[in-house]
Amino acid sequence: MERGIKEAAQQCVGLFTRCLEIPPLMENEWAENRLADMNLWISGTGACARGRASLDSRLASRPEAHDVIVNLLRLLSTMIDECLKQSKIQDVSHISHNEEDPASSENERQGRAFSPWSDDSSSDGQLMDRHELRNPSRNLLYESMYDIELMMDQLSRIAVAIRRSVRRSRLQKADQLFNASEHQKLEGHLVGMLLCQLNGRIQERDPSQLNEVQLRLVHCNLKRRNRFLYSQRHAMGLDAGYVRRTPVPKPAGSAQKETPQESPCWESSNNSPMHANNTVITGTSASGLSDDFHLSQSRHTVHQKDHAISITSSAVSTTAREVDYPRPPQLKDDARLFRCPCCCEALPAKMTDEIRWRKHIEDDLSPYTCVLASCDQPYVLFNTEDSWRQHMLKDHNSMTYWTCFACGDGKQFSRRKDFVQHTKFFHAATVPLAHIPVLVELSKKTIPSEIRHCPLCNWPKADEVEVEKDALLNHIAKEVHSFSLRALPWADDNGQEIDENIYNSSEKVYDWL
Repeated sequence: MERGIKEAAQQCVGLFTRCLEIPPLMENEWAENRLADMNLWISGTGACARGRASLDSRLASRPEAHDVIVNLLRLLSTMIDECLKQSKIQDVSHISHNEEDPASSENERQGRAFSPWSDDSSSDGQLMDRHELRNPSRNLLYESMYDIELMMDQLSRIAVAIRRSVRRSRLQKADQLFNASEHQKLEGHLVGMLLCQLNGRIQERDPSQLNEVQLRLVHCNLKRRNRFLYSQRHAMGLDAGYVRRTPVPKPAGSAQKETPQESPCWESSNNSPMHANNTVITGTSASGLSDDFHLSQSRHTVHQKDHAISITSSAVSTTAREVDYPRPPQLKDDARLFRCPCCCEALPAKMTDEIRWRKHIEDDLSPYTCVLASCDQPYVLFNTEDSWRQHMLKDHNSMTYWTCFACGDGKQFSRRKDFVQHTKFFHAATVPLAHIPVLVELSKKTIPSEIRHCPLCNWPKADEVEVEKDALLNHIAKEVHSFSLRALPWADDNGQEIDENIYNSSEKVYDWL
C-alpha cells in the first residue's frame, strides 16, 4: 500500500501518453487534454510528491480512503486501455470501409470530419446529448471516452475534498508564517487607495492618517494575501519531483508523428514519471486530513460532516453576487480540470460557472473583518456575512429597534411596546390585531450600536440625512467584501505573483491623477 496511489497514477499517465499516438484520440486534442487533466490532478493532490507530502503518506492512517483512490485510478487505467483497444478496432473498421466504398467514404469525410465531440443532429435538427452519442449501440469508442471523462470528474471532486479537509491546518501554518513587512508594496497600495477613497483626492500614503479599524482592514488584507501565497508555495511543493510528459509540437510541413516528451523544466531519463534530481521545492510538510474527511468504499463518493462536497450544492452570499469579482480562467471546451490562479488548487471545470467560481473565491478569501473598535478578535477573518454580523452583535454592544414600514418615513422605535401602540393607533384599519405579533417580528432589527458610518468611505457624511441602520450595515458589508478582493494574487502568464505589477500600475494611476 506504501506507493499504491503513486504507481496507479503513473500508470494512468503512461496510458494517456500512448493515446497521443492514436489519431482518432487526438481529434480536437482529446488525448492531450486528458493527459493535461491527469497531470493537473497529480499536481493538485500530491499523488506523486516526495516523502511526507505524498498522498500515499498523508493517507497512511486512512487505509479505506487510500484504497478507494487506488481502485479509482486502477479503474481509470482499465478504461483507458479499453479506449485504446476500441480506437484500434475503429481504425481498422474505418480502413475496411474505405476500401469497400471509397466514394461513399469520401463524401462522409467531406460532410463531417471525425470528432469525439460530434454534433450529429436528430431528424428534427436538434442537437443530441453527448452521452447519447456515446452509447454502446452507436460507438464503443465514444462510450469509452465518455466514461474516462466521468472518471476524471470523480477524481476532481476527490481532489477538492482532500484540499478542503486540510484547509484549517494549512491556514494555521500560513498565519504562523505571516510577516506584514514582506507585503510593503501591497500595504502602500491599499493605504493609498483607502486614503483616496476617504478624502476624494490623492495624498501621501501615510498610514498614521488611518484610524484603528481602517488599519485593521489593511492588515487583514495582507494576511489574506499571505494565505494565498502560502497556498501557492504549498501547491508547488506537492508538484515537486513529478515530471509531466507533453507532446512535442509538430513542425510545419512535417509528417512525423508527435511523440511524448518531458517538459523542459523537469528532468527525466525514461518513459515513466519520476523524481527530478536537480530542482527541489522544499518547505511543504504533510497536512493531516481532518476527521471529517471520508470516502465511501462501496460507492466511491465523497463526504464531509460539515457540508456536502458536491459543487452543485454551493450557495454564494447575496453580497458576493453584488460585488464585482474577477472572471474565472477561460478553458478549452472539453477541459475537465483547471488550476485556480489564486490558490493553485485543481478544480473541476464546472467551477468556472459564475456562481460556483464566486463561491470558491469567497471561501478562500474569508472576506469579512470586524469593523468595530476595541475588538477582542480584531484579525479574525469571517467566511460569511452571517458569521460576521453575529460576531458584531454578540461580542459587541448591540441595539434592537422596530421600523414601521407602513409610515412613509420609516419611523423607528427602540421599545417593542411603543411600536405595538403606534401600530394599533395609526394603522388599525390596515393591520388586524391578530397580525401584530407577526408584524413585530418582521419589523425587528438588531445592529451593532457603535456603527455610525462606513470605515471605507465615511458614508453617510455628518451633514447628510440619517440613514436606516440596517441599510448602513448592508452597505458596510458590501464595501468590506469589495475591499478584501484587493488581496487576490492574480498571476501572469508564467504563474508568478504580480505584486510588483500591481504596484507599478498604481504608481501610474497616481501620477495620472
